[in-house]
Amino acid sequence: MVIEINETNRMNSQEEHSLPNINEYYKRIQHLPNVLSYNELLSKFDDLKIFHNQSFLKLINKWDNEKLPHPPILFGLEGGVFFSATSIYFLYKTNDEQRIKRLPYNYMNMYLGNKDSKFTQYLAELYSEADWSVINDFRDYYTDNYKIWKANENERKIRLLETLQELKVKLADRMPVLEYEQLLDKYNNFRLFEADKNWESLHWYRKGLESWKNGKASYPPILFGLESGLLFGKTAFICNYGVDQGESKSKRYYLRIDYRNINHPDFEKRLSKFLTMNDMDVLKELGKMPNYNSTSI
Repeated sequence: MVIEINETNRMNSQEEHSLPNINEYYKRIQHLPNVLSYNELLSKFDDLKIFHNQSFLKLINKWDNEKLPHPPILFGLEGGVFFSATSIYFLYKTNDEQRIKRLPYNYMNMYLGNKDSKFTQYLAELYSEADWSVINDFRDYYTDNYKIWKANENERKIRLLETLQELKVKLADRMPVLEYEQLLDKYNNFRLFEADKNWESLHWYRKGLESWKNGKASYPPILFGLESGLLFGKTAFICNYGVDQGESKSKRYYLRIDYRNINHPDFEKRLSKFLTMNDMDVLKELGKMPNYNSTSI
């Protein structure tokens, strides 16, 4: 099976903001004899059936339907090392059984840079010197890219906080704007989040609150809100999208949406059923502010 990658008709993904440019790195090393393209991997590793679990097949389906800008595996090495958009995979055998070890790129230094790691010691014997040369080179490439991304991300958040402060001042002239302490009182110390059965997915709030209380963060996890229930955090807004009236108590459900999605073409279509017209107008106003740019913020 030969698959041609047409990058022009793939949508850009917000998820790639924090990732290294894998395609750029691949172009830099593709001339090496031990580096295999996606199509070459399909041929060498039996159509990549080693990855044919439910998650992988879902990603293949998304890519086929142009909902993913790249195939699940981008390129690989002769010895059975695979690079995706987010992780490196190691193919190895234990007791004659073929296994795959997935290692997210942000954990590479912790494991691959640790000579005392038993797993690293085990891996060292499985791949050639040429393969390890690429693996270590990519680890350095990722580290350098991450430092650049982190600096840009910090700058982005500073600009975003300034923009949100400008928005709050604008809104205060025409509607009630609730400060964090007022929100705590109105929403009973934010038990609305604690009652959510998806509370684990909102761990950002607990972590942010803990950092703020310990003086490690300059701002609480939610900066201000509106009477309607629309809440503005440092990097995302939060809105209620329904209440489930159970036998014992009600459960509320909440969406946390990154501000970068505000200017997405489908934003209004997807969110208008959860937000009031006034809330939608406020978010549109944020998207049009001079210092706001959905690609940079």
